[in-house]
Amino acid sequence: MRILCLGLFVLTVAAHAGESDIRVLIDVSGSMRQNDPHGLRIPALKLLLELLPPATRAGVWLFSETPENLISPAPVDRQWKNAAGAAAQRIHSRGRYTDIEKALQTVIADWEAPGEDRHIILLTDGMLDVSPDPALDSASRNRIERQLIPRLQALGARIYTIALSDQADHHLMRQLAITTDGWNETAHSAEQLQRAFLKIVQKATPREGLPLRDNRFTVDANV
Repeated sequence: MRILCLGLFVLTVAAHAGESDIRVLIDVSGSMRQNDPHGLRIPALKLLLELLPPATRAGVWLFSETPENLISPAPVDRQWKNAAGAAAQRIHSRGRYTDIEKALQTVIADWEAPGEDRHIILLTDGMLDVSPDPALDSASRNRIERQLIPRLQALGARIYTIALSDQADHHLMRQLAITTDGWNETAHSAEQLQRAFLKIVQKATPREGLPLRDNRFTVDANV
């Protein structure tokens, strides 16, 4: 037996046989100036991109009042990762609203029939906010709960939500995650955000590997 020590390491023995389709939504509303003043979203997204295995299809969007495609869904390869990493520098905090409903509708627009291994990662810091009129915010929330979540379930999509602030709409975030068999996380630091992305990738693209115990893993000499 050989025992190796490490800080944070993921050992992949075999790639997952199926192709996962992962859509990433990054909040760029104005409140991010306060809740992400050091631009943690950029290095965190770059880490996420590097973690995506080759047998994956992925795309990234920015969203506030209107979703903006950062890089179109395509098979993940080195060229795609380089382009996505460069595009990550366009992440900003100038948006006016946080229209989660429109963002989710946009990323699933080409998912017309039920499928497998579909995943949406939603990174946000605030409340659902589509208008100065609270009634319109409430109407959007109701549509998410009564129409959009059932549609996501029918399409076979799992939602992974990451909140960057205690002021986020945690009830809605948990609801989106739980009802679609996804995952809900809150991150207050760069380390927590990176670990959240790592955990989500492990769930969305499961692969055979070795367990870490006390920052060590054991490999049989025959492997």
